[in-house]
Formats: sequence, structure tokens, C-alpha cells
Amino acid sequence: MSGAKKKKKKTKKTMSTMASPDRLVTPLTNTILTKTILPGVAIENPDQRSLRADPCRPTEAEVSEGTNRDADRPQRSLVESVDGATRRHMEVEAAHYAAKVKDTIPLRDLKRIPPDMRVEPQPDELYRTPDWLRKTATATQVSELTDLLDELRALNQEFSGELVTEVAVYFTATRLDVDLTNRFQRWCDGYVRQRADPANLNPRVGPHPFCLHRKVYGEVVKILSPIANLKHTLNIRVLAEPIRFADWLLYDLLWKGDLRLEGDGWCSFPANLPGGRATGELLIDYAIERDFLVDGMQSFLASVKTWSAERGQHATRSETELHSGLVSLATDIQVMRPLLVRNFNSTKTILRLADELWVAWDWQVRNGIGYIITGRSETELLTFLATRQVRKYYVVRHDGLLAYGETAWRTSDGLTEGDPLVANFSLSRIIHMR
Repeated sequence: MSGAKKKKKKTKKTMSTMASPDRLVTPLTNTILTKTILPGVAIENPDQRSLRADPCRPTEAEVSEGTNRDADRPQRSLVESVDGATRRHMEVEAAHYAAKVKDTIPLRDLKRIPPDMRVEPQPDELYRTPDWLRKTATATQVSELTDLLDELRALNQEFSGELVTEVAVYFTATRLDVDLTNRFQRWCDGYVRQRADPANLNPRVGPHPFCLHRKVYGEVVKILSPIANLKHTLNIRVLAEPIRFADWLLYDLLWKGDLRLEGDGWCSFPANLPGGRATGELLIDYAIERDFLVDGMQSFLASVKTWSAERGQHATRSETELHSGLVSLATDIQVMRPLLVRNFNSTKTILRLADELWVAWDWQVRNGIGYIITGRSETELLTFLATRQVRKYYVVRHDGLLAYGETAWRTSDGLTEGDPLVANFSLSRIIHMR
């Protein structure tokens, strides 16, 4: 996914009406972003710095030598491990996404995996840890990452020769990649927490914790982004979310407290920030572009709960029963998926939940089983579905939990007010019935 151009709107309020002695404010309406959501797998370069030459990368001769060694290794074709019906589903759904992207989405500068790209064998040398990592990580962390990269390379080898988009469909059905993705994310969590120690903030790094954020995130990007962006691999599928998670975790640990949503489209920051208003607005722009400030799930689920209660569909179950029910509903949706994806029309799923709240469902294979796309009117939602340019959307994960699209580790399970799991369960039943 990628951010679109910023749009500016006028506001009648003034800074003086919102300001307090110790905080400065700025209108969020200056930074309204849309996101391009793709149903299929997109190549997402997490940071432009990943394009820099990496001194730890092998030479062409080393790559060639590694590839020749791979030719002697036995490979298990995906064809041998799936039945004919699953294979047909993979082909149909991958073709469906390819056609939808080609016909309806203005890709602009967004890189995506071509529908005819196949997984190719990769040499060991492309999956090694950089030598400098031994200076910034513990010996245990280096060993863990080495093992994870070996597993990632083995995953690619296992599906060598298959279309990347079809393997993405297969992974969505089987969750074969989820465990490895989660372990990469846990590795990023441990590395970031160690490196983001406030004791590491000094004048050489910069005056504000955001400077330490960028330094540590730059290290994560240098480690993982060159591997994630290798063509003819499944790497982006596994690594995109851990890299995004590292970025968000640094925000959460280091400077989340500097920003405060004030309501009515305003955000404030301390008046004594190093660099003043320029630094504050930089932090706001950074957080908004990555959806770190998105917090509408609570009110969205409250609307779902009200809609369900008005129709006598309000669920009264224990937390354990709700989690079990969510998994069961998500599994049923996945079972029906092969029958529904062909010629699927998301406009037929549109539903009005409240005044200025319309929702629709669409399938995806990126970081869950589907999208919940929202709009303030039916017309707006139809435009979103036609262009894939949306302002607000959620992801439904394999466990049935609702999550934020760009920060999918933030789920309804983490909310504390208004019976969020009850509302989440009601939403899943709505999807299931439609």
C-alpha cells in the first residue's frame, strides 16, 4: 500500500482557540490521506534507504555459484502437496486479483508483483546477516536471525517454480507463513526494545527521541529490507509486517506521548519540543502517514453493536466463547471462499450501519482474509471500491479479530470499552450471512 497526495481543507477554528500554555496544536485536516488497498500481494519498499548499496551483499559470481549449488538440491513442488480443487482455487483467485488491479487501480508509483512472476531459487549469500549486526545485537539475537533467514530461504526453495500470486492465495488458505512472520516480528520486538533504550539518545543522535527512532528503524531496514525486496521470492509476504511493526513500536516506545488528539480534527504537542512547531508537525505527519494515530475502531464497533442490538442480534457470550466463535466464523468464511471469489462483486455487500457509516467487504491475501471498507455515504463507498483509494478500512484476520489495516497487530482484542469482542463477533456474523 502507499499513501496518496495530501489534501488540504479549510477550518474555521483558530490556533488561539485551541492552544494551552504548555502545548501547541495543529489541525489534522491539513493531512488527510487516502490509501491504495490491493487485494493481492504488493511489493512495498518499507524505506527508500533499502535501495542503497549493501556492502554485505554478494557479488554476481557468488550469486551464480550459490544458484548452481541449489540445482543439485531436491525440490518439492507445490503441485505434489495440494489437491486439484485447491490448485484451481489458487489459479482462479490469483487471476481475479490480477484482473481487478489491471482494470480498476491507478498504480502510479506503487510497485506490485506481476501476475506472471514465479518463485526462483535464491543463493545462501543473499540471506546472511550483515557483519555489523554483531555490534548492535546480542549473540543470541544474531543466531536467532540467522536461523529465521535460513527458514525464509527454505520456504522460497519449497515453492520454487510457482507463481508468487498463487502461493499468496495458498498461504491465505493454509496460514503456512504466519508462524514465520510472527517469529520475525518477535525478533524485531526484541531488537528494537534493546536499541531504543533512552540511554542511547545523545547529542550525536539528535535532540528528540524521534532521532533515535529513525536511527534504529534505519538499522532494521538495512537488515531486512534488501531481503524483503528481492524479486522472484515470497520474502515481502513474510517481512513486510515485521518491518512496519518495528517502525510502530519505536513510535510507541519513544514519542507517542508527545502527540495528543484533541478532537474535532486537531492534534497537540508540547510547546517545548526541540525545534518547536516544525518538529511537532514533522511528528504528526510521520504518524499520520503510517496510520499510527488511527483510533476509530472503538466508535466503529460501537456502531456495529448498536446496529446488531436493534435487530436482536446482540451476542451475550463469555470471552472464551467469543474468541472461539470468531475463529469458527472466520474458518467458515474461508471454506466458502473458493466458491465466492470468482466474479465476486464487493458492491453487493454494501450495508448501512449508521448515519454516515456504510461498509463493504472485499477479499484480500495481504495480511488477513478480507477488508472491511468504510465510507460516509453509499456514493463515497462505491467510489472507494471502484478506485481502491480509501480513507479508512480494517482487516479481518484469520482468527476473526478486526484489526487496523496498516497496523494489523492492533486488534479489537486490545480495546477495553464497549464490549469490543461482542461487536466484533456481530460484525463477523454480518459478513458470514452476506
